[in-house]
Amino acid sequence: MKTLVIIGAGGMGRELVDMMRESNRSPYENFAFVDDTVPARTVVHGVRVIGNRLILGTMAPGSVKICVAHGDPAKRLDLLEDIRRYGHPFATIIDPSAQVSSTATIGEGVIICARALINCDVTVGAHAVIYVGAILGHDVSIGRNAFIGPNAVINGGVHVGEGVLVGAG
Repeated sequence: MKTLVIIGAGGMGRELVDMMRESNRSPYENFAFVDDTVPARTVVHGVRVIGNRLILGTMAPGSVKICVAHGDPAKRLDLLEDIRRYGHPFATIIDPSAQVSSTATIGEGVIICARALINCDVTVGAHAVIYVGAILGHDVSIGRNAFIGPNAVINGGVHVGEGVLVGAG
C-alpha cells in the first residue's frame, strides 16, 4: 500500500503533501487528493484531484490509505463517517520535526504537524489533529476528532473532549 489519499485539497492537505515529500520516513510513493469542491483532474500543489469522496467506493478496500485533512471537527466527523464504509485504513501522519514521547499513545488517523511537542503519557484520540507548534504537557488526553490549533499549549493533566476545537495560541 504505497498510495496516500488525502481528503481535502485545501491548506491542510497541501501541508500534508509537504510533510510527506520532505520526510525521509514516508512510506508513500504516490499521493492523490479527494475533494468534494475541487474538480477532478485539477492539480493542486503538484498532486492530482482524483474526484469527490464517492470515488473511494470504486477502489478495492485497503488498496490505499486515507488521511482526512480538514481542520473543522464537524466536517472531519462527517467525512470520517462516510469514508469508513469503504473499508480503507486511515494513515497516521507525524511530521519529522514533531517530538513525540515514546510513552505517548497516538490513535489511528491522527495528524501531528511540524514542531509539535507531545510529552510523556499523552493520549491523542483517533483522527485528532495536533497543529503546527502545539505543545501537549504530561498526562494530557486529547479526545477523538479534536483539533488543537497552532501554538496552542495544553498543560499537564488536562482532558480535551471529543470533537473540541482549541484555537491558535
